[in-house]
Amino acid sequence: MRRRDKKGVGVFLLVLLLGVLAVLLPVLIPEEGTRPFSSDNPGKSGVKAIRDLLAERGMRVQKWEKEWNHLPPAQGHVLFIIEPELRGVGKKEMSSLRKWAERGNTAVIWSSSGFLLFEELGFSSIPVEGDGPQIVPVAGSTEVWLRNINRLVLPQNSRVRPGEGIEAVLTDQRGEMLVARRELGQGQIFYIPDPEMITNRFINREDNLALPLYFASFAEKTLWFDESGLRLAGEEAFGEGPAQKLKDWFADQGIFAAAEAGAALLLWLYVRGKRFAAPRWETVERQRSQDEFVQALASLYQASRLRRESLEILERSFLREVSRMVGFPSGASRDRLEERISSLAGRETGRRFRLLTEEMERKKTKITEKELIRLAQEMEGCRREIGKWKFRQQG
Repeated sequence: MRRRDKKGVGVFLLVLLLGVLAVLLPVLIPEEGTRPFSSDNPGKSGVKAIRDLLAERGMRVQKWEKEWNHLPPAQGHVLFIIEPELRGVGKKEMSSLRKWAERGNTAVIWSSSGFLLFEELGFSSIPVEGDGPQIVPVAGSTEVWLRNINRLVLPQNSRVRPGEGIEAVLTDQRGEMLVARRELGQGQIFYIPDPEMITNRFINREDNLALPLYFASFAEKTLWFDESGLRLAGEEAFGEGPAQKLKDWFADQGIFAAAEAGAALLLWLYVRGKRFAAPRWETVERQRSQDEFVQALASLYQASRLRRESLEILERSFLREVSRMVGFPSGASRDRLEERISSLAGRETGRRFRLLTEEMERKKTKITEKELIRLAQEMEGCRREIGKWKFRQQG
């Protein structure tokens, strides 16, 4: 009898321990994996899909978890700041961000509101009529990576308010700004008033994916996802330690804690032999995780021949436009184009055209994302050089 009592006490203590762990588990789980707009969150409100996709495409992608005054001193970096906790960010941090951009870096702020953004950078958003996600037709752009954006899905359907020193990068067909830019020194800061469009839920809708790819093209070194918002708005900003956090959690989730304790009691009674009904075992079905969705999305773009197809499209467009500029019909041979360009715009320009076309031909079998971006920029530069000659001729 005593042995049976000891066994029952042991089972009770085990069940009690499991119940305590079940109650504390939501507090012990790292918040980065569930926080909206976090690059660690594979759910619908996270941005893990775009982070994994950029990494799969060969870019150097990392998280930034320190203050902004410790950002990398070198130039050529890009920082994605997605719906930051502006309550924990002061003028000192915003000043550090401005100075970092002036040194030749790019910051991209996806935020729906914030007085500090307007006060320090002049950015603010204005709502547009319409409930729920809206499919917005986009006006044409001359930028390489924005040229093929026709429509965007905007969950909040906001626009950028015009202001002094703010340049429109992308607009809708009514001329209202969807993406704005402020140039600072050698760098720049972009602003998008609809952060939900980059989340896992909307990134693969219409042409939303092309927008972060455009910003990523400025990354000569590392593309950072800012994860410092939680800490900046946490203990240091509001004086809340782990004890206060646990107390607040029990105040909000007390009913769930009581339910878990009741379930633990019923389990203990079941182990003790108390029966309220015949046990029924349900068939367990495997649930697909959000990580599988994220990996499938990234693998889809990796497995396809997106880079080679993109190069072929850019090459055809480049040759067609150059032929038109020098007065040749579409489909003219590259040798004829080189000879014509050399006679009109100079041998150096003709030589640049020949080297560029030869390199594109070599890269058709295998090309990385960085090489594709570089070749696109080279084509744009060559096109502009020929365009300058044509402009001088017309003048």
